[in-house]
Amino acid sequence: MTPANFNRVVRRFNQRTPFHPFTLELLSGARLEVNHPEAMRVYRNGLIRVRSSSSVYSVFEVTEIVRFISATGIT
Repeated sequence: MTPANFNRVVRRFNQRTPFHPFTLELLSGARLEVNHPEAMRVYRNGLIRVRSSSSVYSVFEVTEIVRFISATGIT
């Protein structure tokens, strides 16, 4: 995913009111649930940090994201 596309999509997911959890699918096949708008941190250098519900952190680059998955479908 390109940084510009990521910024557009993540804004749309994080600004929904009320917030709805969503899942990030990575190139590796891993899926990370974002269950709170503050559970994900985006850094200017293209790194993303996601905190799981068990407080485990995953760090990866924006280019590793394949898609966003919400309860209503895949984006």
